[in-house]
Amino acid sequence: MLNSFVRASLLNGVVPAYAALLRKQLGRNLQLEVRNSSLSSKDYSALLSDLDLAVIGDFSDDEIKKLRDVHDRIRRVLVFIGELEIYLIDEWVARPTLLQILEPYYTPLRLIRKIRWMIRIIDTSSKLAALRARRGLDKALTKLNIQGTKIETLRGRRQEPIEPALAKISEEIISSWNLRIEPLGDSFKFHHPMLELTFVDGVSPEPRGPYVRSKSENALLLAAIFPQPAYDGLDAARLNELRSNPKVREYLQAFSRFELNVMTASVRGLSEIPDWYEANRKDFESALRQSIDS
Repeated sequence: MLNSFVRASLLNGVVPAYAALLRKQLGRNLQLEVRNSSLSSKDYSALLSDLDLAVIGDFSDDEIKKLRDVHDRIRRVLVFIGELEIYLIDEWVARPTLLQILEPYYTPLRLIRKIRWMIRIIDTSSKLAALRARRGLDKALTKLNIQGTKIETLRGRRQEPIEPALAKISEEIISSWNLRIEPLGDSFKFHHPMLELTFVDGVSPEPRGPYVRSKSENALLLAAIFPQPAYDGLDAARLNELRSNPKVREYLQAFSRFELNVMTASVRGLSEIPDWYEANRKDFESALRQSIDS
């Protein structure tokens, strides 16, 4: 009851009032949307959820700065308001089309990526942030059907609980797209930066850091569809060969555009550009060019 009441008050009261405030400050029309847990009554928690927002419009650089300044001031008073993503209209309009290509695989892949993010927050952040991250981690594990996994296991090197989820996604894609992927060989090992995991065959020694054991065909497929131009330890010719497949190329292009749009919108909402932004932007743009040129 409490969660439903608070969420309804936010959606029907705070969000429209905040949108009106932003319109008044900018002197122009704009669109304001809620994001993340506030979208779902099942995911929302009155005690732990932030009200994350996205604002959409064809904003100038000065208007983007003004949006950031207003949002920062409001957050000092209304502490339940979370991060603001700032989208240009064409970026927002493209989302449904891109997600139509990316799903049903994008959501579980994002949940697997989220596991590494949440563990990092749990281990390095404040008690409140760690509590929120633990709730996010539990929800991700439940949606991936690997609930009950101890966090100590996920802090370890071999990410065995994640292996069946990755295998299921990759094998469904290979079957659905009728792909024929030649194995990489008796042994292989390469690091996947976006999943923050090293993929290795079933018998080779343990690599450093978090890793999963995988069939080489599955690992190669998961490398090919992510917007990463190259991978340490993975033959570029094999990667590019798979990316020349029309279905893989279409998915890579949509994935690259979607990640680039989300990352850019997120950074627009920050007062300082993060250290990781430039390298990630170049990677996504390079993968996007590969998908167009191949």
